[in-house]
Amino acid sequence: MGFYRSLIILIFILAANSAVAATYTLVKDKGTWLIPPECFTTNNGNVTCPNGLNLTSADSIITDGKTVFDVTGDANLNGVSIQVGATGIPLTINATGNINTGYQYNGEANLVASGAIVTGYQNTIVGNLSAAQITTGGQNNITGNLNAAQITTSYEDTITGSIIATQSIDINGRNTITGFISAPTSILLRSDNSVFNGNISSSGQITIGSSHTITGNLSGSDIITESPVTINGDISASGTFTLASGSQVTGDVEANNVNVLASNSNIQGDVTVIQNLVIGNSSGITGNASAETILLEASNAYITGSASATIEIQIDWQGTIGGNATAPTIENNGGTIAGEKFCDTGTGSTPPSCNTGTPPPPPPVDTCSLFNELADFGVVGGNGFTSGSGTQINDNDIVDETGLGGNTPTPSGTIDTVDLAFPPLDPAVFPSFISTGFYENQTNLAPGTYGTIHTKGANALSSTTGGGTYYIESITFTDNANTLNLGPGDYFIKSMFIGNNSTINIVPDGPVRLFIRDGISGGNDISFNSTGNVANLVVYLYEDADFIIGNYCNSGTNCPEFTFNGLIYSPSETANIEFGNNTNFQGGALTAGTVTLGNNSAITYSPQTQADVNEAAGCTPEPALVHHYRIQHPTQLVSCLAAPIEIIACANADCSETYDDTVTLTATASAANSTWSGDTIISTTTNSADWQFTLGTGSGYLRNINGGTTVISLNDAIPTATNITQCYNDAGTTITGCAVNFVSAGLVFTDTDGVSPIASSHAGLDFPILLQAIETNTTTGACEARVQGAQAVNVGLECANPLTCQADQTFTVNGTNVALNDNGTALTQTSVNVTFDANGSAPVTANYSDVGQVRLHASLELSENVGNGDPAIVLTGTSINDFVVRPHTLVARALDSSNNLWTATTDTGAGYKAAGEDFTFIVQALNAAGNPTPNFGNEVSATENVTVTFDSMAYPVIAGDTWSSSKLTITSPFIDDPDFAGAMRTVGARWREAGTPNILPGLLDNDYLGAGDALVRVPSPIGRFYPANFLVTSSNITNACPTDNFTYMGQPGIHVAFEIVAVNTLGVVTQNYHSPEYSNAAQLELTAANTSPADVASDEFASRLVAPLTSNWVNGRFDQLGMSATFNRLASEVPDGPYSAVRLGLRVLSEMDNRNFATTDLLTQKGPSAQLNGTLALRYGRLVLENTYGPENESLPVVMRAEYWDGTRFTLNDLDSCTASSPTSLAIVDNPSALNTSVAGVGSNLITGEVIPESLYWTAPSPVGSGEFLFEYQADSWLEYPWLDENGDSHRFPRATAGFGQYRGNDRVIFWMERQ
Repeated sequence: MGFYRSLIILIFILAANSAVAATYTLVKDKGTWLIPPECFTTNNGNVTCPNGLNLTSADSIITDGKTVFDVTGDANLNGVSIQVGATGIPLTINATGNINTGYQYNGEANLVASGAIVTGYQNTIVGNLSAAQITTGGQNNITGNLNAAQITTSYEDTITGSIIATQSIDINGRNTITGFISAPTSILLRSDNSVFNGNISSSGQITIGSSHTITGNLSGSDIITESPVTINGDISASGTFTLASGSQVTGDVEANNVNVLASNSNIQGDVTVIQNLVIGNSSGITGNASAETILLEASNAYITGSASATIEIQIDWQGTIGGNATAPTIENNGGTIAGEKFCDTGTGSTPPSCNTGTPPPPPPVDTCSLFNELADFGVVGGNGFTSGSGTQINDNDIVDETGLGGNTPTPSGTIDTVDLAFPPLDPAVFPSFISTGFYENQTNLAPGTYGTIHTKGANALSSTTGGGTYYIESITFTDNANTLNLGPGDYFIKSMFIGNNSTINIVPDGPVRLFIRDGISGGNDISFNSTGNVANLVVYLYEDADFIIGNYCNSGTNCPEFTFNGLIYSPSETANIEFGNNTNFQGGALTAGTVTLGNNSAITYSPQTQADVNEAAGCTPEPALVHHYRIQHPTQLVSCLAAPIEIIACANADCSETYDDTVTLTATASAANSTWSGDTIISTTTNSADWQFTLGTGSGYLRNINGGTTVISLNDAIPTATNITQCYNDAGTTITGCAVNFVSAGLVFTDTDGVSPIASSHAGLDFPILLQAIETNTTTGACEARVQGAQAVNVGLECANPLTCQADQTFTVNGTNVALNDNGTALTQTSVNVTFDANGSAPVTANYSDVGQVRLHASLELSENVGNGDPAIVLTGTSINDFVVRPHTLVARALDSSNNLWTATTDTGAGYKAAGEDFTFIVQALNAAGNPTPNFGNEVSATENVTVTFDSMAYPVIAGDTWSSSKLTITSPFIDDPDFAGAMRTVGARWREAGTPNILPGLLDNDYLGAGDALVRVPSPIGRFYPANFLVTSSNITNACPTDNFTYMGQPGIHVAFEIVAVNTLGVVTQNYHSPEYSNAAQLELTAANTSPADVASDEFASRLVAPLTSNWVNGRFDQLGMSATFNRLASEVPDGPYSAVRLGLRVLSEMDNRNFATTDLLTQKGPSAQLNGTLALRYGRLVLENTYGPENESLPVVMRAEYWDGTRFTLNDLDSCTASSPTSLAIVDNPSALNTSVAGVGSNLITGEVIPESLYWTAPSPVGSGEFLFEYQADSWLEYPWLDENGDSHRFPRATAGFGQYRGNDRVIFWMERQ
């Protein structure tokens, strides 16, 4: 009996263990791998299974997704679960035989078989499938591409990916397929309400069953539909296209023959037919039609647009053509033609009156002017542009500042909306061709027509020679680091499917144009022309031809520089461009559809890139024109001095832009004895000079020693200006008559050398000037002294730009404040004592407290000198140039909501604004004394003449910070500040990071009025900025018994994982929120609440959850990737619960700026919290032992079960299959009979709450004896209970009595019945 009992126990345990699923953990850098039987791995690398792979139902594989199973033979995955974790990269299983997935397989894996792949019923597959033959099992949900010679789907499959066969495809009813479908031999779409979102292409016949909806283009030989079907896309048939009754097509149709069958069929689009077009009654075309012959059958057939036939148009009774009808013969039998009838012969019962003229051609389209407007932006999605977090353009974060979206990212990173026309493709219609060849790993393919060019195998290569035009049905790759080298030429390709780790190069160098009819789709880590020239690659997408590829650089190493390096263009609103995460894009992406980029992508679009994009499209823009030439000059000067002349090639009316290419022209002075000199003057003849300059400006000098007025004119300019020459004073603020008056004697202010213009200086600093009282020596033409010695000279300052001087400012000459005069007003002057030397020169020291371009005036009244014959005279003169005084210092200051200056804070003090929130700040110009310069900002034609850039972080300072430099944006212009003197204000500044940045103010182009930069630019701290709020981006809570979906109170092992991000107002992570550099970042705690019914205070939920958080804030993220929490019993240990709807949440304990979660939707006893995903079922549990009795010569089984408190009493916990039982936990408490017995058995988990029968037992006494003993099971703490025995003594573990021999009964039991 004992032997059989042991055998039964062993069989039972083996059976129980066989039902337990195996879990194989294959995660790199996570210790020793657990691999399937008969498989092996070396150093946790790829897994090799030499005798096949056989897994059983409910087995699971957990991997990081970078693993490959190499299986020799078949792989049987019957109901297996494959999880790849956070990477999202599918595992790959390569089998030399077949792969069978079985019932309810759920796997994230690429499946590759040399034989067949057969999926079972109700599979969920994330990954690509590749085999000789693929057959799906019904109600499959597949996210990935299917690639095989023959592919057959079953009923109610959902496939998100493309289906590509090298022979045929057979698709059953009620399928939903999102991706293109391609097979060279035939495609059969069986009837019954399937939905197809993608292009369908075959070199053979396409048969479309009834009740389908297709959104995509179709191409094949014969295309046959069964009524009714709905097709949203273009159709191309080299044979006959038949549209069945009640069917609808929205798109253009090209075919050899077209039959639109009777009864409410319609094509909304243009129809182009080589031979015959037949339209049945009550059906028609909403658009234009052309063919050899066109027949509108009786009755009510129609063409709403124009119809053109090379042989004949026949219109039967009540047929209509809404536009013109053009054909050599038009037969009208009771129909209507609304437009002109261009024909040679009109026949029929109601013959038309023919117009024998030629229909007018359509007006030409200036495609390049339209394209160049698009190229100014680089990336445009007419129907919308979207990008993931962390995406940049030209190193600037792309941010939707307005929250309204848009269709193009500006170079500064904001998203804007433009409304531009997209020129048509050339050719406008994709050419028709058919080819059935299959070319695998072929190299040096010459121009011609091809079927499928397929690249397959590890590091395989295909190539073309280029040098002509290619017509290709499809280009396909497998997933093994394949390469396609394209020679320069034009490629008309119906479809392209590109596997993972594939590369397309241009070899040799030269322009490649890809014309794509149905689309390009691909996996991860694909690069196009990565190391080539942008101008060498252009991809043209026809209607409904999407360009969609996956993530880039998943491996993180050895990634080419660019994902795509060229131009993608489409004028179609149904052609979309989509790149996955980590894309590095250089070039243009221009489509009337949408443009989408994934997270952490980068766009490079420099001026050189734009030029290359224009070149790729064959639209190099015309050079800019010269709007007018401008001459700037002094109006009066002593004739012994040379007048500085500046000629500017202005590209617009206000000369704010210049023509920067080479300019040549001739400048002529009207006075015959004038002479020219200067570096930009290449030759002179008498009073004329030939100038040549670039970058918009040329400088030279004009002399007229004899004196008098000379007028300057320009001629022979190349390029020619579109408007007349303009003349201004040398400040460029006052229009003149182009004349310089050279006087024989006068006063002039120059630089200290007596010749050069006065150099620019800085506000508040002394600078030297030379005042000269001189006359022209009539013999030599040289300057000589007109006066010597001490003199009182009258000096005044005229403000040239700004035009008005500020009353509280000073200009001193030798310490004397001189009069300040507004531009063009009557001059007032102040007497200043100076001393002229023997050369008539008086060095003086000047100082201006303000900024601007100014002009000095001076006058000196001299009496007659009888001794030398000099007459009485008033010498007058000005500075030789209008000189500039620049700001000494620039500072930036933020303003608070009350318009007061804000004092920046760092790790203490009040915070300023939420990151991403608009704030106001000023850039203020100061002089050397630290006082504002009030004329700053009042300059003539002042625009936004200041700029700001990020300098550094004042707080926090984080090692390796590469992100903060791009977080400052200005969304509204700087304008003259109404409250703070010498300041420019913007109300649209945004700092999108946390912390206190140092903002560096500057002048636009580092230049003030053409004179250079400020002397000092102070990095100014602004802030502290804090996160707008916290978001829970992912979370997961799992019961301590995950398979049974419950947790005992007090049981550790509640799995808690979550990620929190600190974000700005735009929802972008603030990476500077980083501990410990960012002090007093949010301290968090976990909370708990039962949601139905809600817990109350007496349930003590506020104190029962034990879940210490161990993570810190790292670059704006708080990642608690996995921790163990415990929900304790009440302190009194009084049973309560069960709680079947317990949710966990997060709340902020403390935070420097009182930041909180954006949503706190979980109400807990500790306060509102942010709810995490997952629900806990909490039970108060205990283990219970039953008394056990039996013969003294047989072992006694231990009977034990788990119970839980159901709210009124303890009852069996039949959910419990996770509590382990072990013989080592059994112990004798009292053995009054001194029986020699011991515990034995096999440890196992409970089954539905009870220990496996006879898996634990007490051995028969040896020597044989009878009697009873008290024993206990030393349970886990969460299954202990405050037991009381019959004497009132307490104990924690469950106890029971075991008896060998005759059962004597119990003194307290009246009746006992044996349990069956």
